[in-house]
Amino acid sequence: GVTFKVHRQNFSGTGQVSSAFGLDGGLMYRPNSDSPLLSGLSLGFHFQNLIRPQLKLGAYEDTLANRMSFGVMKSIPIGFSGKMNILLDYVQGQFEGGSIHAGAEYQFRDMGTVRLGFDRDAPAFGAGVSYQFVDIDYSFSNLSTDGEFNPSHRFSLTFNLGKSREEKIFLAEQERKEFERRLVERTKEEERQVRVEQHLENGRQFFAEKRYFDAYSEFQQVIANDPFNKEAKSMFDSSRAQIQSQFDQRQEQAIAQAIDKKLELENQKYVELHFERGKVFLDKNQFTDAMIQFNLALERSPDDPIILEAINTTQRRLNAEVSKLVSDARQEFQRGNFTDALRIVGEAMVLTPDVNELQGELQTLERRIKLQQYIIDGLALLELGEYEKALGVFEKALELDPTSQTIKEYYNKAKLNVDTKRERMSPDDERQHLVATEHFLAGRYEKALEIWKQLADKYPTNKKVQDAIKTTEDRIRRTK
Repeated sequence: GVTFKVHRQNFSGTGQVSSAFGLDGGLMYRPNSDSPLLSGLSLGFHFQNLIRPQLKLGAYEDTLANRMSFGVMKSIPIGFSGKMNILLDYVQGQFEGGSIHAGAEYQFRDMGTVRLGFDRDAPAFGAGVSYQFVDIDYSFSNLSTDGEFNPSHRFSLTFNLGKSREEKIFLAEQERKEFERRLVERTKEEERQVRVEQHLENGRQFFAEKRYFDAYSEFQQVIANDPFNKEAKSMFDSSRAQIQSQFDQRQEQAIAQAIDKKLELENQKYVELHFERGKVFLDKNQFTDAMIQFNLALERSPDDPIILEAINTTQRRLNAEVSKLVSDARQEFQRGNFTDALRIVGEAMVLTPDVNELQGELQTLERRIKLQQYIIDGLALLELGEYEKALGVFEKALELDPTSQTIKEYYNKAKLNVDTKRERMSPDDERQHLVATEHFLAGRYEKALEIWKQLADKYPTNKKVQDAIKTTEDRIRRTK
């Protein structure tokens, strides 16, 4: 950063006035690192009067001296609510020797601070408290640069009007989250309205074509998305009435033409029972069960157009549901949610056990998801020093994709470490190690670390345990 400044000097005795332009410059660097050495580190440099102001009153010219400062600060967390800032400055002026300033500050939340330091070999002390919008501070130090004056006590009272920087950042973050929430809700509402309108239009068209079961299914989906849609409710009831009317006519015709009317009556009751069950399952989007019931009805009434239409409608909705599941699985895969993606693929495969084309697409997606999950699990095991398990995982990955050079590199790395000599643990302790590994893979790092540290007390030279502790501690630091 840079600071532009204008100096103005006025000598009242002679009425002379002089002005001059000056410039200060500074740099600050904070490494973005999880390393214990670099985390919380700040480096700074300040050059005062980089462009030196030249003030001239009459024949006399006064050029302000420049001054350079170098500083470093290390922030160290103390417990869960405090931190210690250690600071060191070196100052070198154009006409003055170099001087060192050092100090430390303990800060507890945003409630209070305690400071202690040395300025040109003179002690300095300070403390402050904050409450709501009021800051009270006390300091004891020497204000003079040459030590001509005695140290002084200073008290300050600060009123913070308006919101702090942290509060503004927090409020901005809350506003962003609220905006995203409203955007998601608005998007979902728009998608819901599109679905309602699409199903409503399809239902109208099917009803006009006298495809009453298709119309019944479409209006049922409208009601599922918009329970108070009067048109959908009315058309749904009309479609259901038409279906029942046609169904009753078919039954009466079949009974009238039958030789054994009692047997045919029982047969038609069987057909109606399974047809109604199929409708219930279809309303619940349980397509496989609905298809089973409709086919049972069709066995007793092979040429019934209503049952055939119900089967076609169920198949059409089943295909639409599977297509949606495939799309959802791809989105979860792209987001890195591999477990959810696999679950969704599994749901889709259950719905389409006999569709070869769709099964091929689902199997390809499942293979990609499993491959990515194997790589993630293998790398996690590799970090923990579980080289045998990592080797097994990468072997499974290579079975899915034998040509992947990346997987081959991971496989070779695990294989090189398999024969590393380690201190052997007892079977009970090996089981404890496996429990800790499960905690680590589930993200319960503190619990895993606790178990591994207990094992380290018994097996201080075991490389597997030591590697696991180091990896877990690094992971905990990165997640804080």
